[in-house]
Amino acid sequence: LLHLFGAWGKRTRGEVRVNGEPYTQSTPARSIARGLVLVSEDRKEQGLVLEQSVGFNFTLSSLRAFARLGVVDAQHEQELQRSLAERVQLRPPRLDMPVAALSGGNQQKVVLGRALASAPRVLLLDEPTRGVDVGAKAEIYALIAELCARGVAVVLVTSELPELIGLSDRIMMMVEGRIGGRFEGGASEEELLAAALGTQRAS
Repeated sequence: LLHLFGAWGKRTRGEVRVNGEPYTQSTPARSIARGLVLVSEDRKEQGLVLEQSVGFNFTLSSLRAFARLGVVDAQHEQELQRSLAERVQLRPPRLDMPVAALSGGNQQKVVLGRALASAPRVLLLDEPTRGVDVGAKAEIYALIAELCARGVAVVLVTSELPELIGLSDRIMMMVEGRIGGRFEGGASEEELLAAALGTQRAS
């Protein structure tokens, strides 16, 4: 996903299309401008500025939407920040609180909220519920379902099979850099494990 987002590596073969149009190698800033947004696996190292506030982190990637001639419209920015806190069910919904003071689940909600601030057409999710409690996990699942219902394409990478099965319309099992199996319209844990093991034997 880091590669698709333009943050790492170069493509050696294959083609990526977004809404039918070729999507060439890019940078994170260009990806965001085209509607591709990444929620990275490591929120503390790659997703958040921990010493800064919730509000700062919410709108960090979308400041251009509120800026004119280099001056940020603070009122517009704060309105979006409050809206995002409500949408992701942040607890407590305090925009001035340092992100480092939040629980893991609420930190992940801030990362997701920042992704939503960019109005994504394609959302790249890398282990979106790692290290969060059961309640926050359910709320994140509901948010993902809402985005899909609104027409946002979600590309999910997860090591949790129940999560993969419950959230996916199409599944590709990756093993050692290769596709071990493709599944449309659902799959069981047994089928997914069989695909993984089958690929391992073949290699």
